[in-house]
Amino acid sequence: LYYGSDMELEDDAQILELFRYCHVPGYIVSAMDRGPSLDVLRSLVDEGVCVVSIGGELPDLPTPTVSINFRRGSRLAAEHLLARGHRRLAFLAGPPKWTDERTLGFVEALLRHGVPFDSSMIVTAGISIEEGRRAALQALSAPDRRPTALACFSDFIAMGAYRAAHELGLRIPDDVSIVGFDNIDITAILGPPLTTVSTFPQEIGRTAAEALLRRLRGEADAPDAHYTTQVELVERESVRDA
Repeated sequence: LYYGSDMELEDDAQILELFRYCHVPGYIVSAMDRGPSLDVLRSLVDEGVCVVSIGGELPDLPTPTVSINFRRGSRLAAEHLLARGHRRLAFLAGPPKWTDERTLGFVEALLRHGVPFDSSMIVTAGISIEEGRRAALQALSAPDRRPTALACFSDFIAMGAYRAAHELGLRIPDDVSIVGFDNIDITAILGPPLTTVSTFPQEIGRTAAEALLRRLRGEADAPDAHYTTQVELVERESVRDA
């Protein structure tokens, strides 16, 4: 079951109840906050149903978790920009509850390279292309302290940054370099193709499925085992030397 932000919690709970009626023995779910769905899921676990969480731990529910190494991925993105000579960087962050690890990775890269950090280098964006556009406009609109490079919370935020750069008459990567995060398919055909961090969604799904199958077979994974999938920088044409 995938819990999208456009679904009401009570609808999710009803879906879980439906599968409970069908005696489904195991679930792979995305991380969720407290609410009716989590209450139903907790009762299912108490009944012996196997659950694996993707993206984060379930509150007060010891289940195997599969997560992406967001901190390392964000550090890779920032270190790539720093290695290309950029020193005035900005991070276009996502929603606070999803951004902490990526922000830490960005800051770690700066500190490792001796680049002073101040809070103005973090600009809150969101999750949509339009929110990325607005955040990039905010970051790029001050010529005297304009960053030469943007590290983005996601590829969607990076696409918003492309729009903002176009509106400001800035060329990518000649005037501003941009790095995304996720490596969704469209990033390879943007103009220019986007340098980004790949999160290997197939590996996430395979790892979660294997963990669930082990649980169903009664094999010896810890009830709260944590699996972290790898990330990799994909270099394309949206970054140049400072």
